[in-house]
Amino acid sequence: MTNLMRLQLELNNQPYLEESDLCYLLEENGLDHQGDYTQSNRLKLLYTVLSVFQILTNDIDLYRQIETEFTTTGEAIQAINKRIVQIKAKIGQIEAENESATSPISYLFRGRC
Repeated sequence: MTNLMRLQLELNNQPYLEESDLCYLLEENGLDHQGDYTQSNRLKLLYTVLSVFQILTNDIDLYRQIETEFTTTGEAIQAINKRIVQIKAKIGQIEAENESATSPISYLFRGRC
């Protein structure tokens, strides 16, 4: 699976942006759109997903054209903001795991309950 395919999967295959725009965002976050997706790319991919949703907050009408269950603009904005918070939480969790795995301080507390 390529990075682009994984990004589209993360976006639930919704056509929020053109494929060329998604490729640009992947490259902006250090990923080759044709490169193979690996778990080590997860953090960069999530930053790309975050970028997509931040772009959608600037064009809420585009989001509402694709996601039609929202009756008001306010509901759509709340949904996007909720998704952004979820993505940031995932990013924070991955960064914390990466930091604790490489931090010498983490070894002080290993094995203690």
